[in-house]
Amino acid sequence: MKQRLESRFLMFALAAVGLVVPSIAAGVAPAASAARTKYNFNIGWQFHLTDPAGDPTAADYDDGKWETVSVPHNLENFALFLRPNPDDVYQKEFLRKIGWYRKHFTVPHEQGVKVFLEFEAVGQVTDVWVNGKHVGQHSVSGYTPFHFDITEHVNYGGADNVVSVKADFTHNDDVPPDNGKADYLLCGGIY
Repeated sequence: MKQRLESRFLMFALAAVGLVVPSIAAGVAPAASAARTKYNFNIGWQFHLTDPAGDPTAADYDDGKWETVSVPHNLENFALFLRPNPDDVYQKEFLRKIGWYRKHFTVPHEQGVKVFLEFEAVGQVTDVWVNGKHVGQHSVSGYTPFHFDITEHVNYGGADNVVSVKADFTHNDDVPPDNGKADYLLCGGIY
């Protein structure tokens, strides 16, 4: 007996944001039957350089005084001719800070839709919360894409949701490319 399997997905991606709603019939390759629509999730982020007072992971945290930015975004703006890099090739101090990003969003579908948050890259160790719940950490590299399934943490039907992202760009020998010399300037943020 063939069963029909229906999967519905909603994907928010940074630098390429998407709504994914595939229907997969038994015996049909997912690529042949899956449809994907992407939404721009890059505009309207709130940003704070360094750790703010209070708990920025809380859903009801007031980020109203934070800077509004769009991604891709560096933690710090700089011009090397105005502010040269004082570090050596290991860059352990220059531009090495922690930044916080927050964004409110809605999921305009009813419960049952899978929701993913996809990042093209975040420098360097990244922790993500949705509505105050930690959904994961990415600490493989600041140059690799990753995603989290946030289905269990979102409010559906157009209700408010908030994602909080901690971009920790402090020097960390366990996360490439920090375990060696660099012949280029390293920058943190959401790319």
